[in-house]
Amino acid sequence: MTKYFAFLIAATLTAGACARESAQSLTGPSSMSSSTAATDGSAQIKRYTLSGTVESIVKPATPLRNARVQVRSGADEGRFAVTDASGGFALSNLAADRLAITVSLDGYATWAATVDLFNDGTIEPKLEPLQ
Repeated sequence: MTKYFAFLIAATLTAGACARESAQSLTGPSSMSSSTAATDGSAQIKRYTLSGTVESIVKPATPLRNARVQVRSGADEGRFAVTDASGGFALSNLAADRLAITVSLDGYATWAATVDLFNDGTIEPKLEPLQ
């Protein structure tokens, strides 16, 4: 319970030194690569990648091309990626933060989720066709 509570506190902090230290100590090392970016010449913050595959919820699930995966809140608000032919996407160089993510495509209901990004992460949105 203490780790979970501390994680929630870390998720609400901005990308200051305290948030970086809390996020690193709570999430541990990542098996994926991350990058470090200097913000003011002396302080450095970790940057991460959020990737995944967007599919239709209808069985059999099919990959959805040209879906827009967008960051709706957080330090990187407004950033987006468009899925490729296999439904894949990657949003790289994102600051550690709590992100609101939406996935939209004409003819499908919009998918939304909140992602705590303190390591490279993966999401697998399933979109429902509109009736």
